[in-house]
Amino acid sequence: MKKYSHLIYLFNIVLLTVSGFLYAEAQQADSLSESILTSENDKLQTYNSLGRDLVTTDFNKSKIYSFKGIRIAEKQKNTVMLANLYRTLGACYTVEGKYDSASYSLNKALSFAIKTKNEALIAYINLSVATLNIRKNNFQEALKQFFELLPVFEKSNDKPNIRKTLGSIAASYMYLENFNQAEKYYNEAIQVASEIKDSSGLGQAYQGLCRIASERQETDKALSYALQSAEAFHACGEKIFESVAKKEAALIYLKKNDAVKAEEMAGQSLALAKAIGGTRYIANALSTLSSIALHKKEYSSAIQYANEALKTDSVDSDTKTTMLEHLVIACISLGKAEDATRYFNEYRKVIDYRINKNYQKSLSEMEVKYGTEKQQLKIDSLEKTKRLTLFTSIAGALVSLLIILLLISRQHNISHKKLLAEQKVAQLEQEKKLIATQAVLDGETAERARLARDLHDGLGGMLSVIKLNLHDVKKGINLEGEDVSRFNQALDMLETSTKELRRVAHNMMPESLSRYGLKASLQDFLSNIPNARLHHFGEDSRIDPKLEIILYRIAYELVNNALRHADAKNINVQIVQHPDLISLTVQDDGKGFDPESVTDGHGLQNAKSRIASLNGNMNVLSAAGQGTEIIVEFKTANQS
Repeated sequence: MKKYSHLIYLFNIVLLTVSGFLYAEAQQADSLSESILTSENDKLQTYNSLGRDLVTTDFNKSKIYSFKGIRIAEKQKNTVMLANLYRTLGACYTVEGKYDSASYSLNKALSFAIKTKNEALIAYINLSVATLNIRKNNFQEALKQFFELLPVFEKSNDKPNIRKTLGSIAASYMYLENFNQAEKYYNEAIQVASEIKDSSGLGQAYQGLCRIASERQETDKALSYALQSAEAFHACGEKIFESVAKKEAALIYLKKNDAVKAEEMAGQSLALAKAIGGTRYIANALSTLSSIALHKKEYSSAIQYANEALKTDSVDSDTKTTMLEHLVIACISLGKAEDATRYFNEYRKVIDYRINKNYQKSLSEMEVKYGTEKQQLKIDSLEKTKRLTLFTSIAGALVSLLIILLLISRQHNISHKKLLAEQKVAQLEQEKKLIATQAVLDGETAERARLARDLHDGLGGMLSVIKLNLHDVKKGINLEGEDVSRFNQALDMLETSTKELRRVAHNMMPESLSRYGLKASLQDFLSNIPNARLHHFGEDSRIDPKLEIILYRIAYELVNNALRHADAKNINVQIVQHPDLISLTVQDDGKGFDPESVTDGHGLQNAKSRIASLNGNMNVLSAAGQGTEIIVEFKTANQS
């Protein structure tokens, strides 16, 4: 049952009778009661109402008003009011987690109620006693009490208490892990709560269904119930239980790996708990924030929240062990070995204390149950069990610490190997792309050379032969004036076609590029463009033929881009050649563009692909109305 101990306060708190006033009205009465009321009877009624209405919204004030009412009721010997006020006081201590004080107050309430012989009042107080038994993990006893009380409330059609009893039965079944029965009674409680518009009852039932859905691994359904629970508690102003519901929602968001929403919900839970002043609820919210920080690997924040939780509530052993565990893990992750050791020693002390506490409890039970001889045997057995349990716990804690260290080390190695593998894959992918691009460009170059040869030597030769034959034909025939004109026009068109064919062949793969190199071929290309100039600086030696072809094609693409798209009046092409570096700059005074926002055209994209194939660099400097300058650089190895 311990796995539910940190959530016991979430479910089916049967603490008070629904009053005829809303929470806002109770707060108004809080501020006006002492100044307006003068008679002790008026004050007694007011203190009773305020105490009852503030149990789940401000239990500290509720206790104050209950004690004030008790003093007046004792003076008047009013047993009915004493029973009610002590029941309210017991409910406050139950919410606060002070179960011994709650048990004392409820026993006092029950003794006064029995004197009144008021069956309804006795049943009402017994409902609170049974609820306290749930908090104390006495589930079987609580179930027995609830089933005895349910017919009493049904007989008088007391729907508020019917709803509370159904919810408490559901909670008991849930802690006994009978989830089907628990779900059945929670749904019945929701039905009654909806009939009487009991937001608090709805909140408690949804909280129970949330826990059941979590146990069944139905995460989305659990989250929906948690949010409905928080909304219901908000509607009735029960900040403590709204805080608990939001804390539960935060844990579910964390399970769904939504750390942002988890942190938001946990922060709201903490603010609500601080507003009401419930230390154990503040500690629970801080514990949740610590868990979220660990999940986000924000280890310093996790340490801060865990220490704050321990300062807030160092009594609850469950919270203490959880926070010490967080501190050990966070300190190990930050490499703070001394702090990790110190917190681990504290963790071990808490375990020892819990073992001793359970041992003493078992020992006391044995002393009552058995005689001296059997008792001594049992004590010896418990001593052995204690030593074995202590050894096992310490060994288990040490093994857990070792496992944590190994897991952290393993995770670090895995992350490192994964990073290296990703880098290797990225490198291989890049090399694959470059090889593919180079292959495409090599194929393109070879195809251009072949086409240029075919056009120049094949088709160009044929056109030249046709031209010569036509000249011979012209000499051998007599033509009329109009025919002569048409014949000469045909010869001129043939001459133009031959020149255009040679120009196309030259642009596809200039003959001068293979014979004389990059400078000569660019001069030849730019000589046909009136507003284009070539400037060459540095060495005038040949470089790798592949690089010469790439630079020529890039210059060709960029100059054509400037002519077609930039409306440039002047185009400057500059080659700067060093022993180990060559740069190409194409500059125009055209309309320019924004390199960040304009999608690359085919010319610029082709240039980038060619540059990437030989591991070159390209910088584009341009702005609207300010022209364009494109700089391309390659490392070189001179050719003799």
